[in-house]
Amino acid sequence: MSFKPRIFISSTFDLIELREKISDFFKSIGAEPLLYEENLTPSINRSTYRKDLLNADFAIFIFDKRYGSETDTGLSGTHEEWLISNKNDIPSHVYVKFDNDDDDSSKEKKLKEFINDEIDSNFVSYYFFKDEDDLLKRLKETSLTIAHDIALTNIEKSKLEKRVIRNLSINQDYKEALSFMRHMEEVIHLHQIANGPDLTRTSVLNFILGTWASYSDSQRKLYIDEKLNDLFHNIFIPYQEFIEYQSQTLHPGRTKEIYLKSVGMEINYEYMKPVNHSVVVDWDLLEGHIRSLIEEYQKFKKEVMKQKNQNDIHFNY
Repeated sequence: MSFKPRIFISSTFDLIELREKISDFFKSIGAEPLLYEENLTPSINRSTYRKDLLNADFAIFIFDKRYGSETDTGLSGTHEEWLISNKNDIPSHVYVKFDNDDDDSSKEKKLKEFINDEIDSNFVSYYFFKDEDDLLKRLKETSLTIAHDIALTNIEKSKLEKRVIRNLSINQDYKEALSFMRHMEEVIHLHQIANGPDLTRTSVLNFILGTWASYSDSQRKLYIDEKLNDLFHNIFIPYQEFIEYQSQTLHPGRTKEIYLKSVGMEINYEYMKPVNHSVVVDWDLLEGHIRSLIEEYQKFKKEVMKQKNQNDIHFNY
């Protein structure tokens, strides 16, 4: 079943034609606009028809020059709607007509007080518009933002069970980890086979892990779980030591080709040789860095699989 977001459009009654144009726009993109004159519960009791605002997924507030007629509360209908919307955390956008008067003298005093007390003082951002065409253009430009805000609010209101949220986060981390693990498993395979390229003497390791290392260097958090982020970062401590020592003592020599399953393509890699005859390369040191890298990866892999297995058991039973 398709979801039609309900968008409440609020303004003083003299802007009814503008509200109808806005209503037509939202209808054209599949939304359900809510106008008091057309959609909401007919009643002379303000407490009855104001409750209908609570059915909205989003609210549009438009302020031109007038504050609006006051009800028995001493507030205008639009002011009441604003308070209801904010009290019930209904996402909204505010649009204020921009006047050329430097002192904004065209606006009623109570409207200026409302904007100051309820909007400016509460640091609510709002859009200025020059005329109807400008407002409609702005609404069209922000329609995706409105849809995004509605979606996030609905997720928050759904109050998902903690186990559901945990399931989603672990599955996301597992999906993210699988891509990296495919690359690391190929590193291990190349490190173990006898007829493969010697990782200590070639640029293959850098080609496979260089992009992943850049994520670690940038401190970007790839995973929702902080422990996985820490374990991921630890993998690249020996990797960086390997690259630093290799770059200081070796430089590229002859080129060869190899097909890398993890990247799905054939690549050119270089055999590395000492930068000069006086340099004595500690190959055991480079080999030790690779072993340390693999050991740290195994810790990461173990944690990923443990979380995934435990989650599958607890979530499905």
